[in-house]
Amino acid sequence: MFILCVEILFIQVRENKEIKGITIDNYELKLSAFADDADFLTSDVKSLKLVFQTCKSFQIYSSLKLNLEKSEACWIGGKKGSSEEPVNCKWIDIKNNAIRTLGIFNSYDNDLVEKLNFLDNLKCLNDILKLWGYRGLSLSGKVLIFKSLALSKLLYTCTMKVPSKQIIDLLNTIQKEFIWNNKRPKIKHTTLIANYSEGGYKDVDIKAKIRAIRVTWVNRLLDNNFHPWKVIPNSIFSNVGGIIIIFHLNLQVSKQCLIKIKNIPKFYQELIQLWSE
Repeated sequence: MFILCVEILFIQVRENKEIKGITIDNYELKLSAFADDADFLTSDVKSLKLVFQTCKSFQIYSSLKLNLEKSEACWIGGKKGSSEEPVNCKWIDIKNNAIRTLGIFNSYDNDLVEKLNFLDNLKCLNDILKLWGYRGLSLSGKVLIFKSLALSKLLYTCTMKVPSKQIIDLLNTIQKEFIWNNKRPKIKHTTLIANYSEGGYKDVDIKAKIRAIRVTWVNRLLDNNFHPWKVIPNSIFSNVGGIIIIFHLNLQVSKQCLIKIKNIPKFYQELIQLWSE
């Protein structure tokens, strides 16, 4: 019901020609929304003010009020780091701080991105496992708890951001210490991750799990449905041969291709390499 109502607001923004979004490959992006979370993209201050005016008008008819205390804005592109605050909400300098979008922190500071998206979550994950560590769980119980209550906290983040080797190593250490109570493992990891029929416990291989989740992006990119979010990766991949060529079933990443993909975002670089492997 909420989504049906709030879509009226989004239609008003999309159809307002005075609100200028960001144009990529002749497609104008003005907003992105999921459930009760929405991001607006504008190319000038006038458009931003019009978005806020539209929200105020929408409030009169719907009683849905924009929470300014929770609303964040930032400058991107050439004006990133600007101290101007043309509308009343919380302004973030993403050169030195981070803005949160759908639970993911974004910033030009890569160390801060890693801390907020991964290191802080690892601490939370570790605290959960410490509580469960006192309960005398069986080996299969520990495997289940690690997969369902701990690892799940990071998997969503891993679909959006590239975890460093340090993060994966830390996660592997946390997993091993929890499963074996900080003692030497009694069963090889390769045996633990095997199926029950093979004498295993269906434990998770963290690196393989993260890589598999990342590769599922390719299915979304190659389906026949149009989604506005596809405009950006389509534009990026057009510079290195196009999506169809890049993700051909038998693609092997050549030296020439590796040179080309160095100029695209790290997320997409890794996606190409994972798909090739």
